[in-house]
Amino acid sequence: MSGPEQRSLIVGTAGHIDHGKTALIKRLTGIDTDRLQEEKERGITIDLGFAYLDLPNGTRVGIVDVPGHERFIRNMLAGATGIDFVLMIIAADAGIMPQTSEHLQICQLLNIQKGLIVVTKKDLVDDDWLELMLPEIETAVVGTFLENGPIIPVSSVTGEGIPLLIETLERVLGSLQIKPDQKIFRMPIDRAFTIKGFGTVTTGTISSGTISVGDTVTILPGDTSGRVRTLQVHHENVDQAYAGQRTAVNLHGVEKQSITRGHVLCQQHSFRTTLMIDALVTVLPDAPHHLQHRSRVHFHCGTAEIMARVVPLEADRIDPGKSGYAQIRFEGPLALIADDRFVLRAETPLQTIAGGIVLVPDALKRNRLDPKGKITLASFEQATTHEKIQLFINLAGIKGTSIETLVTQTGERRENIVTVVRSDIEAGTIHAMDRDYGYLLGNDSLEQLIDSIVLKMGKILTSKRLRSGITREELRSSFPFLSLNAFSNVLEIMRQQGRIQQSEETFSLIDHKVQLKAEEQKTYERIKKVLETRAYNVPSLTDLIQDSHENRARIEPLVRMMIETRELVLIKPNLLFSAPLLHEIIEKVIHFFQLNPIMTIADVKTLFGFSRKLAIPLLEYLDSEKITERKDDARILRVRQG
Repeated sequence: MSGPEQRSLIVGTAGHIDHGKTALIKRLTGIDTDRLQEEKERGITIDLGFAYLDLPNGTRVGIVDVPGHERFIRNMLAGATGIDFVLMIIAADAGIMPQTSEHLQICQLLNIQKGLIVVTKKDLVDDDWLELMLPEIETAVVGTFLENGPIIPVSSVTGEGIPLLIETLERVLGSLQIKPDQKIFRMPIDRAFTIKGFGTVTTGTISSGTISVGDTVTILPGDTSGRVRTLQVHHENVDQAYAGQRTAVNLHGVEKQSITRGHVLCQQHSFRTTLMIDALVTVLPDAPHHLQHRSRVHFHCGTAEIMARVVPLEADRIDPGKSGYAQIRFEGPLALIADDRFVLRAETPLQTIAGGIVLVPDALKRNRLDPKGKITLASFEQATTHEKIQLFINLAGIKGTSIETLVTQTGERRENIVTVVRSDIEAGTIHAMDRDYGYLLGNDSLEQLIDSIVLKMGKILTSKRLRSGITREELRSSFPFLSLNAFSNVLEIMRQQGRIQQSEETFSLIDHKVQLKAEEQKTYERIKKVLETRAYNVPSLTDLIQDSHENRARIEPLVRMMIETRELVLIKPNLLFSAPLLHEIIEKVIHFFQLNPIMTIADVKTLFGFSRKLAIPLLEYLDSEKITERKDDARILRVRQG
């Protein structure tokens, strides 16, 4: 699903009801976008309509016709998804009307930056009236993206002005600088229906990436997957469709009942849903009231509409005409990524009051920003793709993140993110602690993780005084988000930094030493004395207890400590060798092999005075240490010690 270098252009209409949007599109394209019987009977647009226009230079642009009635603003918002250029329609016999202003505000909130004004129904007014109305329109769009843009009067009935409109569209659209599409496939769904003999069909404007026949795609929310059977763009079958194109996708293995407007068709395993975002919210200057803590609103993004609560993060409210950071908490899951634009409408009365941009699509719950959080969200506003990836890695903290999570947050292709991550790893600003970039940390987060591990080790060693070290798995249990491989890599960095030391299978702080109390020191000396006195008469734990005249509760913790520090070696359960004795035995074994090719159990018994019960475990231990190797019923020397 790799994308092309350039995306197609989508032109959308906007404006008040009965200002001639649908009639203009029919005059331009020959296509009647009112497809519903109710629309034809009532003479108004209720739902979205779609057409295409072939410009004289051969460029084909998609056209979205939106309803103008205030009751159908939700449908207008669904249609505004993916629009690159707006035709703001104003009827010559009516002028600026409420939905003219609201549609213009919505376009501003969605960051649509290009468009022109078409004054329709020119045939219904005289030139003097038109001359009076044009300055009024120019004044109304001051400070918007339409300021100083073309204003073209036309008549969809007589065709007057239509050639000039087409010529202007060709010129202006040709000059648009549309960024190359670098993201993975995503298409907000605006319709889903069933065609007999074909099955389920979804339609929408592809917002990013490409889709091909045979691809497996996922529908979110719901995580339903299906295979692309056929594709159509402007009623023509194609093998591939790409960003900006109005596309119909015929899906195999998906039931229509599982799809509705607001769902997103996307590349499989590449997006996740969220219940909460951090965002920059802008309240309209003419909003009837401020946006206060936990305001309940209609949240519109893509083709989706859902109820949500707004929690301002810098103060108790965001006033009209002001912007501020806020957390938006949804009443159901949505599939969003960073940089998605949205619109907020009041719960009652139902009107557009604000909009904004998604900064963090998978936010953690909070009610206020600390200074560091404010700096982080401010950084997201103008960040490049590279900078966003760095920010998301740093934002993840010690729990880290992965390439797959970065894909779901940014919508960027995996290979592009890998390129960024590799360069930052080489620069030393990011650390990959697991295979396939499954656990990524920023510098600060790595230091915080190391400090957390050091603190945990200190607590364990303090609570268990006679422990000289901690096993890898025992320590990792406090950091369950780390894989064994990632944790091992972090421990190795700590060892290289001189923060910890490793002894066999345990780890301890670099300056950690077991501190024995006076009574414990006396018991420890008695244990050493027993081992020295017994020599080759190797004791069991029971023997140590009897010979030292100590109780089990005092002996056992010290024996465990001595095993950890390798002062004692547990050859088999309940059979203890002192380290000096074992070293002496190994030297004698090696010397024996200098004179003999093999060593038998009888040789061990003779050499050390061991019983068979002791000789066999000793030989098995020497095998495990790769000093000897079993050959039939005897041993040969495996490694000569220097």
